[in-house]
Amino acid sequence: MAVARLAAQNVEVSVNIGNIGKWSSPASWVPSLVPSDTAAARYAVVWNTHPGVLTLDGTYTVTSLLWTSGGTLAANTSGGTGSARLTVMGPLQWSHGVLDNAIVTSKGALHWVGSGSRQILGGSLAIDGAARLD
Repeated sequence: MAVARLAAQNVEVSVNIGNIGKWSSPASWVPSLVPSDTAAARYAVVWNTHPGVLTLDGTYTVTSLLWTSGGTLAANTSGGTGSARLTVMGPLQWSHGVLDNAIVTSKGALHWVGSGSRQILGGSLAIDGAARLD
């Protein structure tokens, strides 16, 4: 008997400007859930409205990331160095902001757009796909 596989649902989530905090907290997101790709759902993360601090407190994978807020993606390193990781499987668009001790890997295309300030303070940004700097 053949088993039918359902396609993963695509879900867009945004940083909650009224309650920005830890990545693992559903209250940090609209809608209220924690974005990390699964077999059932692929997440497109949008952070374009609030330049606060979003704490990456675990290992997460998302389909895409649009980061235009000027905010800080900071690692909670209480689990040890390298314990805060974000993998972006598709496009990562970053116009300005700070990467603070987090480890981010872009498996798709990285697009640095605009003349905003981007800083990497510890941690790393690995690019496994194409990069475009505008």
